[in-house]
Amino acid sequence: MSIVSIIIPTFNRSKLLDLLISSYLNQPLVAEIIIVDDGSTIEDSLNIRKLCNESNIYVVRHEKRLGLPAARNTGIDAARSSLIFFGEDDVWLEEGHLGVLYRDMVLNNADIIAGRLIKIDSLEEIKSRPDNNDGKQKSPDLINFKHLIGSFSCVTDKDVEVPFVHACSLIRKPVFTKIRYDASFLKNTYFREETDFYLRAWDAGYKIIYCPHTIAFHVKKTVAGENIAGGCGPKNSIVAGFQNQINNLKFSWKNRKIIKKLGIDPLLFISNNIINSFRSILLKKPFRN
Repeated sequence: MSIVSIIIPTFNRSKLLDLLISSYLNQPLVAEIIIVDDGSTIEDSLNIRKLCNESNIYVVRHEKRLGLPAARNTGIDAARSSLIFFGEDDVWLEEGHLGVLYRDMVLNNADIIAGRLIKIDSLEEIKSRPDNNDGKQKSPDLINFKHLIGSFSCVTDKDVEVPFVHACSLIRKPVFTKIRYDASFLKNTYFREETDFYLRAWDAGYKIIYCPHTIAFHVKKTVAGENIAGGCGPKNSIVAGFQNQINNLKFSWKNRKIIKKLGIDPLLFISNNIINSFRSILLKKPFRN
């Protein structure tokens, strides 16, 4: 049964994507993999094209960089399956990831579902992990409602209905007839464009589930001893801090009515975000969703 279109936006990370693509190809239910090349260099774009040796991998290219939200929307328009899974060019999926998500999507009658997301420094860490379902990583708060940030590496006792999840989720395609990613967020960062999409979907009545039974690994620093090149964020931490918080404030004001529906005072939420914006910039350590 091939019912899932995987969409992977990428920018100047062809070498990394080449190492990770097998974890997508080996998933059950996959009908096609759509790589959205968001204005990579000519050399990198040529390397991405080489991945199309597999019959079900396709590349759609932006001639200039438009940013992650626009790249995801381009992938949605190209997708032909009834379900869409968003991958990333620095994420490795554990074996059977999509099968578990689809099973729990059906069990929960969900529209959107995502598993755990664990940050690792290198792919070698996956092999050395004693137990990929590490039950020791408990967290008292799956969702921090003060700042609307999720702890999506934690283990919960069962599937949990939530107002948002992380980027790598399985989504029923009809959701996109009403909700798209907002491409007006700053293209040099990715903060809040995901939460913005999910909150608007939640507000429209779509059911969102966090599934603790499967893992995606986010490779943060190195692959095979080499630093990761490319990616969508500015390398300067101060610039990243300013851009992230501009997106954060835009998100807060835009979604103030939805934030209120979550039982949060929108003015207090915005005030807290302004304070944390200055704090994160001064510490050169911007907080992220």
